[in-house]
Amino acid sequence: MKSASITVKLPEPVKTRLDRLAKTTHRSRSSLVSSAVEEMLSVEEWQIQGIKEAIHEADSGNLLAHEEIKLEWEARRRAHQVGK
Repeated sequence: MKSASITVKLPEPVKTRLDRLAKTTHRSRSSLVSSAVEEMLSVEEWQIQGIKEAIHEADSGNLLAHEEIKLEWEARRRAHQVGK
């Protein structure tokens, strides 16, 4: 995969931590930053997709009443407590 360069300004304490981690793990700062950005993007994209799906469900009228949800979670909690 082709790589592109960007410039990122980090607070000095964050850069120090990044340098320390790079040295400890024998990885480059660039590799660590790239991995961190990829992970953050995956999480953010997953959250946004979930929000879009939830909005679509709500717009479609596919909703549960608060009391139904409350009863379901109370049943799950009781089942969990019994299983201990």
